[in-house]
Amino acid sequence: MRMLVLIVSLCGSLYAQTPAQWWQQADSSQKAFAAKCYEFGKQYGRGHTLAAIAWVESSLGRQANHKEHSTGPFGISNQTREAYRLGRHISGFGDKRNSLQNIGGFENEALLALQIFEDNIRYFRRLGYSPAEAWFWAYPRYNAGKNWRRFRRRGEVFNERVKYLKEVFKWMTTK
Repeated sequence: MRMLVLIVSLCGSLYAQTPAQWWQQADSSQKAFAAKCYEFGKQYGRGHTLAAIAWVESSLGRQANHKEHSTGPFGISNQTREAYRLGRHISGFGDKRNSLQNIGGFENEALLALQIFEDNIRYFRRLGYSPAEAWFWAYPRYNAGKNWRRFRRRGEVFNERVKYLKEVFKWMTTK
């Protein structure tokens, strides 16, 4: 029971901190990776989104290969990676399909993560979801594929982290 209380308190402590406190306690590699994700995603209007994906999927690059079926800081499954590489998905995001022929490296991985996220938003919009609902469900589908309906909590966590990162980067630009 003590262990459970300790784990819950440690997990909850991240969100109890102010953005400035969190940023000061993050290690230098996490800070650098968050900034790199934000800057890359910003050119597509998705800086906070890309940084949040990396935070949820790999603890901002710290656990980049933590799953058997997915790799990299954005947690893209090998099956999804191959489908995009072969052009099986229709994506109007940035029209960068040719660059995805050689998947690897930060920029291609980040672009692929953004393409998948945007494709998921379009998927939900075609189903009649509002823009806010499509945004909310895009991450659970990014993370769980066809099983997205079972992962509402993942959408909640992802959206909390996007909001939190907005505060972190807002704090960074004003200091």
